[in-house]
Amino acid sequence: MNDYTSKDIKVLDEITHIRNAPGMYIGSTETPTHLLEELLDNSLDECLAGYANIVGIYINTKNSKYTVCDNGRGMPIEDGVPITVSTKMFSGGKFKNMKTAYNISVGIHGVGLTAVNALSDFYEIEVFKNNKHGKFTFENTKIKNELIENYNKKEKPFSTAISFIPSKKYFEKTMVNMDRIRKRLAIASVELPNSYFILQIDDKKEIINNSDKIKFFEKECINDEKITKILNFNIKNKIESLGIIFCYSFESTMTPRILSSVNLLPVESGGTHINLFFDILKDVLNKSNKNGYKFLPNDVFIGLRAYISLELEKPELSGQTKDKLINRKESLKKLFDDLSKQITSYFNDNKDDLQVLLEGFDIYRKKLDSKKLKSSSHNKRVSTKFTKLRDCTGINGELFIVEGDSAAGTLIQCRDPRIHAIFPLRGKNSQCFKYKRYFKK
Repeated sequence: MNDYTSKDIKVLDEITHIRNAPGMYIGSTETPTHLLEELLDNSLDECLAGYANIVGIYINTKNSKYTVCDNGRGMPIEDGVPITVSTKMFSGGKFKNMKTAYNISVGIHGVGLTAVNALSDFYEIEVFKNNKHGKFTFENTKIKNELIENYNKKEKPFSTAISFIPSKKYFEKTMVNMDRIRKRLAIASVELPNSYFILQIDDKKEIINNSDKIKFFEKECINDEKITKILNFNIKNKIESLGIIFCYSFESTMTPRILSSVNLLPVESGGTHINLFFDILKDVLNKSNKNGYKFLPNDVFIGLRAYISLELEKPELSGQTKDKLINRKESLKKLFDDLSKQITSYFNDNKDDLQVLLEGFDIYRKKLDSKKLKSSSHNKRVSTKFTKLRDCTGINGELFIVEGDSAAGTLIQCRDPRIHAIFPLRGKNSQCFKYKRYFKK
């Protein structure tokens, strides 16, 4: 048996640790998409701060070289800043409670550029700032060339440009997910209508400038469905803001279709802001229901289509991949309280629009009941009325398999039986489920 002593304890430098565990810093290593997004985030932060209005992404597919540039303030080049932010983790100007150059930003961890350098064969920062031109070139994470010279021309091609060639050692493919990048640029273009975004792949260039947020919502969330009236609400609270566009579709898929962004970043896994919006819809529609329609809280999910955009001073996003907003509800309370007041006021003044929604929920529920009766008349089924296995035919139906009668009884009291079926297990069956639940179909 090997001994375990102090000699076995190792301390890795930042670059080595990223290379040993890249997934910890960038999520998936199938493609270098996250590396390109790290550069894009920096340029978009300059746009959000009001200093840049042009961002370019240039992709050379022949040598897998990616470049992102903008016309913002330019990265500082004095005191070796480009080298520091490229080789030392937890370096930057966007940390929560320590911001001096940015109020609103996506970059919050001080890891991004170091990760890009660590996972690239070639990495370069070029800056034009304060009549100076700086270029810092890295190969295999090591600085190979450092140039700072005077630049007195009136026009400059850009302020900051960062390029990289991802290493095949760490990625299965070197081509990024272009659908994700296009989505990032589309969201940025509607949230920053006075900015221009250039995407050039080899010799093919396109300029993205979508200023109509409603058309963007229709394209991304509706897909030519027959819908209710589109409602648009905007809240501003000092430097933070909240925008919500939503409607309902009762003649297509009933699964909610939600798109959201936080500081121009698509937040694929939702989070606090989505839950707060659902809570507001449940509360407002329930209180506004004066015509006796049967309304259940889960009705608000039926056919919902929504786009939610947030600009937050202190966003808290899960992990380095930033795919979920995890701010405490209290930190978003002012914005969403104002939203609740606006939506309540709207439905108080527009009773017909409210009635359309309530009738839509009611009609859909009756259709479900009709299908249930029809199915029951043609199929012999064991009644579940007096058993612990409960029927669930509602939208988004879920089956909860729990350990013991006590847990089942608790869920039965707090779950809608149209939505949730609850099946208690005991003894050996319960232990068996613990293992089986980890296997996918």
